[in-house]
Amino acid sequence: NATVYGLAPRMRFDLVVNMMTMYAWRDKKIFIMGGGEQWRPLIHVQDVGKAFVLVAESDRGTVHKQIFNVGGIGQNFRIKQIAGLVRQHVPIPVELLVIPDDADKRSYNISFEKIKNVLGYKPDKTIPDAVHEIYDALENRNLEPGDLKTVTVKYYQYLIKAEKTVREVSFNGKIF
Repeated sequence: NATVYGLAPRMRFDLVVNMMTMYAWRDKKIFIMGGGEQWRPLIHVQDVGKAFVLVAESDRGTVHKQIFNVGGIGQNFRIKQIAGLVRQHVPIPVELLVIPDDADKRSYNISFEKIKNVLGYKPDKTIPDAVHEIYDALENRNLEPGDLKTVTVKYYQYLIKAEKTVREVSFNGKIF
């Protein structure tokens, strides 16, 4: 999958479009890390589901032992382009702050020709669609951006620590 974005039952604010939209809503600022020249391939979470269903329902001979990059033609963006789209589609003024360095040096631009040509796959959703749905959910208090579950690494660290605590206070499989 390309980098996923969009409103989801287990919301993730550690993904670029979602995170930028949350910062725009909360802080009225978007931070463009590493100068913003890095590339990211993107895909809406609903389009990921659509691709999975398409592969599952496709002729086995067409998809067996095949690898498909899930994303869409024209959905590779530079970080600074993503920030500009988010700013353009939130209904409030937002400041863009370029931070020249970033520990995360990843940059990748992916081809989605195979999934398009072999399966006819084309995503339906766009970054503006996600910005609107996330912003509205934040405004309506249907999302809690401070929820630990919205940042995967921190959530996993919490779960590992919680499991260790449960083991430490357990005796014969029971907590006392």
